[in-house]
Amino acid sequence: MAAAESALARELEQLGGWTTVYTDLSVDTGDPSRTEALRRRAVVDGVRQAGAPEADVAAVEALLAEPTHLPSPTTLFALVREGQVVVQQVVEEAAVRPDVHTYGPVPDLVPLLAHLAHAATYVLVEAERGTASVTLRRLGDAAPEQSETIEGRQEDLTKVRAGGWSEIDYQHRTEEIWKQDETEVAAFVDRLVLDRRPDLVIVSGDVRARELLVDALSKESRAFLTQIDENAGAPGASQQTLAAGVARALAALAESRRASALERLRQFDGEADGRAAVGLGATVSALQQAQVETLLVDSRVLEGRTVLALGEAPWVATGSDALSEGVEKVTVGAAQALLRAALLTDAEVVFADVPVTSDEVLEIGTNPETDPAADPLPPHADGVAAVLRWSSEPSHP
Repeated sequence: MAAAESALARELEQLGGWTTVYTDLSVDTGDPSRTEALRRRAVVDGVRQAGAPEADVAAVEALLAEPTHLPSPTTLFALVREGQVVVQQVVEEAAVRPDVHTYGPVPDLVPLLAHLAHAATYVLVEAERGTASVTLRRLGDAAPEQSETIEGRQEDLTKVRAGGWSEIDYQHRTEEIWKQDETEVAAFVDRLVLDRRPDLVIVSGDVRARELLVDALSKESRAFLTQIDENAGAPGASQQTLAAGVARALAALAESRRASALERLRQFDGEADGRAAVGLGATVSALQQAQVETLLVDSRVLEGRTVLALGEAPWVATGSDALSEGVEKVTVGAAQALLRAALLTDAEVVFADVPVTSDEVLEIGTNPETDPAADPLPPHADGVAAVLRWSSEPSHP
């Protein structure tokens, strides 16, 4: 479980009194101050109308007044309880769901966990001839965890030669300098990969510099490697162009995770080893035993369905489950209860109904109309299924 989900899980055992806010904070108009004021008012009014106590309303209003220090697009997810901001997550992405302003016994975790599908730590290398910028970053953080500029040997790299054998010798020597420079950059990236184990190593920049760098990377670093064509150092290019390329690479990673989870479910569904739970009843039963490794949810199909959220383990139940007397319970939306139980039992969450990809990513090979790995859950799943940590079938000698 990622750090954000782990920190959130520790807060979720309490039932009752949860105010949830999810809203887009992006400002792309010519009158940003007025836009921000109107948005804050709409969110505050929505929370109050949902029944939140005034202490929570005041906490939300104060939270919205705080600057994010992040460029647009940005989206805020917050949980407030008894006037205290329990969880605050600012995501460096546009909203993927409609605004949420709710008050109830459990928080609405759907929009946050949909965003966390993109959560990744990545190394971005901007390789140029003679220099490279290497940044270690967690998606959504205002500042990088580490940033280094590596300067190579610069002698004679920009001089013009007259031709002949001296020109050939110069070209060979220049190529060797570039190779030495990129070998130094590669060694730095290799150390970073070994120390920090990022989800992705993204290499951008000059084409030849990238080739030399990739050739010099270790096998371990190449396992995380993706290349993008964007070169912020090229004439007419910009950091916005580079950021768009990085976003596509991260979206492709998230889509790969989703497709992998769906493929594993298909592999286990119907097999005799019992490594899949399919359908609401079977999945709730698996969650009760902390048996779920990956919970797969189609929140559209689950819309309108309810289960019981519990104030203690096993955290979730259907109406037909036998519960001990005195267990605190409340009827809530199925998606909200299942996601809460997943976090409380350290399960991964994957949304089958939220393509974590853009049109650009679809062009590089994932098409929901032709690729089975991009399909949603099977019909008999009824909106929810799980890949299990261990078999639910009894062992036989």
